[in-house]
Amino acid sequence: MNGVEASAEGEVLRRYTEVDLQSKRKEYVFDLPRNIRGPLESMLQDPRDLPAALLAVNITLTTLPISMVMLYCCSSHLLGLLYLAMNYLTYMQRFMLTLHFTQHRRLFKQEYNLLNGIIPYVLCTLYGVPCGLYHLHHCVMHHVGENRQGVDLSSTEPFQRDNFAHFFCQGRPKTAALMVTTEVIYLSFLRAAYLINPVAALWCWIIPFFFSTFLITFGNWNW
Repeated sequence: MNGVEASAEGEVLRRYTEVDLQSKRKEYVFDLPRNIRGPLESMLQDPRDLPAALLAVNITLTTLPISMVMLYCCSSHLLGLLYLAMNYLTYMQRFMLTLHFTQHRRLFKQEYNLLNGIIPYVLCTLYGVPCGLYHLHHCVMHHVGENRQGVDLSSTEPFQRDNFAHFFCQGRPKTAALMVTTEVIYLSFLRAAYLINPVAALWCWIIPFFFSTFLITFGNWNW
């Protein structure tokens, strides 16, 4: 690439960046009143990350209470299917992008550090991601291992991307202990939810686990 081509490419990237920064934000569905938005913004590590915080608030005010109502009041598979469809169509893509972003970059300031656990430990379960597991897999294992076979346990190096059959085949004690602990909590929650209401547990947490696992794995396979 010569100097002229590099300059032209740089100008295109600069324009795209300006457009992105000036465009209407789509990470969240609805905004908050100014008297609430202001204090929330002051709690953030970087005020520019407000859209991510607003999405977490959106889900906390909508999907989370709806799932609780369904757990104690709903035994209809039709309503469960409608809930799953609306939740995924409205929030799934937004949430996964926000989950990825907030595991690389602290959302709330240190004095509000407890709030940083809401997305990866609470809200994530509504989208089929076991509590605490995304950070351990993506940041601790994947980025450290860089997809290298023998280091990254989810490495795709030994598999052929044009062989669909391979798609289905695929020494940190403290990390392992944390993973086991979070997964025991997650599975215990699923069991408790199932005992309370099998139908709600199925549509709110169990089906999302298998559905999201397939989507995320397939996305990684095609990367």
